[in-house]
Amino acid sequence: MSTVVVAIVLFAAFLHAAWNAAIKVGENKFFNTVLVTSGAGFVCALVLPFVSQPERASWAYILASVVLQVVYFCLLAAAYRVGDMSQAYPLMRGTAPLLVAVVVAVLSVKQCLPCAGWAWACWFWASSDCRYWTGHRKSRRATVFRRTLWRY
Repeated sequence: MSTVVVAIVLFAAFLHAAWNAAIKVGENKFFNTVLVTSGAGFVCALVLPFVSQPERASWAYILASVVLQVVYFCLLAAAYRVGDMSQAYPLMRGTAPLLVAVVVAVLSVKQCLPCAGWAWACWFWASSDCRYWTGHRKSRRATVFRRTLWRY
C-alpha cells in the first residue's frame, strides 16, 4: 500500500475519532451533531462543482442513505447523552455490520450472504459489543444506556 493511501486512511480515522469526541464532550449532544454534520456538508458542497452528477437511477439509494445517516446520527447523539463514549462507540460501530447483513438478506432476492459471511458479521458484532457488555454490566449508567438504546 502506498504512503499516500496510508496517510489518507489515517487522516480519515483521525477525523472519525475527532467528530465522535466533539459530539461527546459538548453539553448539547444533538446540537453538536448538527454542527459536525453541517461542517461535513459544507465541505462536500465545496467539492460538488468538480464532480459529475450521479446517475438518475442512483437517487433512490442516495436518499435512502441520507435517511439512514440521519437516523444514525440521532441515535449516536442519544447514546452519547446517556452513556459514556467507551460504551456507545462499540455498540454503534459493532452493530452496524450485522444490521447491514440482515437488511441485505431481507431485501435482496438475488444475493444472499454466504455462511462464511454471516460468521464474520456475527463474530465482528460479538467481538465489538462484548467490550461493552463485559466491562459495564454492573454500572447503573450502563443499565440506563441499554434501556435508552432499546427505546430508540
